[in-house]
Amino acid sequence: MAKEPWQEDIYDNREEETRLERRHRKQKGTGVVANRVLTVLASLFFVIVVAMVVVLIYLSTGGSNRTAALKDFYDSSAPSSTSKVEESSSSTSKLKKRKNQLLQKVVLKNTQMEKERLLFSQERVKPLLLNVQEFPLPSWKL
Repeated sequence: MAKEPWQEDIYDNREEETRLERRHRKQKGTGVVANRVLTVLASLFFVIVVAMVVVLIYLSTGGSNRTAALKDFYDSSAPSSTSKVEESSSSTSKLKKRKNQLLQKVVLKNTQMEKERLLFSQERVKPLLLNVQEFPLPSWKL
């Protein structure tokens, strides 16, 4: 009896291949490598997630010694830091004043230039308006 075309590749020299042999022939070891790679990636992801959770819990509780870290911030016996703050605040206020003065100068200069431009344009337009007023307008009748 003749074999169907889909059955011909199963039989080799009139011997039947076992399922295990067929599976091994088709995979050729790629499944094992893929499983190992996926396992390594999944374990790395899990380790990273666990590390992030541990760090977040540690930071949310305040770290190792919060008062020691903020000691200089709350220390009122350090006059050098207050003098530095006063110097920086006075220099900041001087800079702000200087900035405001420069802005005022720029605004004044711009407004003065705008006034001069308007006056110049008025002087140019005035004679033209006088010339136009001398001509009578035609009366259009519809």
